[in-house]
Amino acid sequence: MSDFDQGLGTDNPFASPLSDLAPPLPQDPHLADAERIRQEHISHEASIKSMGFLFILGGGLGVIYTAFMMFGLVVMFAMGPDQNVPGSVLLVIPLLILFLGGLSGFQLWTGLGLRKLNPKVQLPATVLAAFGLPALPIGTLISIYFLWLLQSQKGKYIFSPEYQEIVRLTPHIKYRTSIIVWIFVGLLVIVLAMGVLAAVIIPIVEG
Repeated sequence: MSDFDQGLGTDNPFASPLSDLAPPLPQDPHLADAERIRQEHISHEASIKSMGFLFILGGGLGVIYTAFMMFGLVVMFAMGPDQNVPGSVLLVIPLLILFLGGLSGFQLWTGLGLRKLNPKVQLPATVLAAFGLPALPIGTLISIYFLWLLQSQKGKYIFSPEYQEIVRLTPHIKYRTSIIVWIFVGLLVIVLAMGVLAAVIIPIVEG
């Protein structure tokens, strides 16, 4: 090394600033695999979460309808026995309230679990999805689609511990819901709300 180089020391003022930068670190291969797998399953994952939203919606509307039924039952008892209401009706309505309230709460719990991809709700969600099979033709098609989401190869893998770890490693990967899907959900909410209101208001008007 020349005296000139020794005088300059290790810091060369004529060197490019980029020469002092460390080379980029190689990407973690495990993270790369996790990102690839998440991208391959993100659409299916989003569909399962949308299914959970519909379960939450149905359970919430069921809770509201149950509350209206309870209010009607309280009013019926408050009006006294002079209304000539058959005893069988007074027996069936509380049982119906218990059944509908329990089913609505169960549906809410399942929907919340689907939103979180909780493996504990995969079987309950399958049971709820199967309820719609006899409702030909639309209910049958929707139920078949829901069952496919839950029990297909991708669906089972999404509820596995391995995929849970992949989700934890890739929080930056998000699924962008199409505006068409939001429009469809909005229309579905309106239709379900109108159905609940009609079920509550029509008996009051006719009575």
